[in-house]
Amino acid sequence: MPTIHDEKSERRDLVNFPRPVRADFPEPCRMGIIPESWFQMFYEKTGVTGPYCFFYGFLTFLLSKEWLVVEHELLVGIEATAIIVIAAKIFGPEIRKKAGTAVDVC
Repeated sequence: MPTIHDEKSERRDLVNFPRPVRADFPEPCRMGIIPESWFQMFYEKTGVTGPYCFFYGFLTFLLSKEWLVVEHELLVGIEATAIIVIAAKIFGPEIRKKAGTAVDVC
């Protein structure tokens, strides 16, 4: 089990295996989850619309082969998530104020 004292051990090779450093800012992304570097890779061959055509083409492939099945439970889940997010945006600040004053009083 590694311990904090392993840093000072003579067996610890910090030259070839340094500690990883976390970046100050995350890598830019599109559509919320896809890294910008993936889009740059497509631009050389396919231009601006290439990454989007690949994404939607792959989605169509998954749906046509029925590897991604869309049933009524999926649609209900999407609707329920949308309702919860909207309710949190509308009623969240009021609940936070009331809960904060209740905690301050105790």
